[in-house]
Amino acid sequence: HHRREHIYHAIQEANCYGVEHNLRTMKSLGYHPRSLTVCGGATKSQAWLQMHADILGMDVNVTKVQDGPALGSAILGAVAAGRYASLQEAAQAMVHEHYTLSPDPEKHEEYKFWVDRYTEIHPAMRDIQHSIADHMSDLEG
Repeated sequence: HHRREHIYHAIQEANCYGVEHNLRTMKSLGYHPRSLTVCGGATKSQAWLQMHADILGMDVNVTKVQDGPALGSAILGAVAAGRYASLQEAAQAMVHEHYTLSPDPEKHEEYKFWVDRYTEIHPAMRDIQHSIADHMSDLEG
């Protein structure tokens, strides 16, 4: 009984679960991000950004400048030219937030169950995906 929009929604959720899985790995290594800052084409979907906030349980900050590679290049150039002493200083001066989406605590609690299942199944799927990628590479090569 599932339609295209259900499959698309599931793909969006899986992407968010992957981000949360990465953040959990970072947390296990002692890094504890408090928010996520995003730019680019994906920011045109406020619903998807809200999904990220709900799944991650943290604020999602959308930048004013949407062209991340161009802004990153400008930051690197400003540091190279001596305008700023470090990349962190340049980024703090040049990256500005446009708006922030905060998580819905109830949705975050519900998503925890699904993210836990995702992280349990991910190792087995990773090996299968690598096997498929290797097979396809052999066929192409």
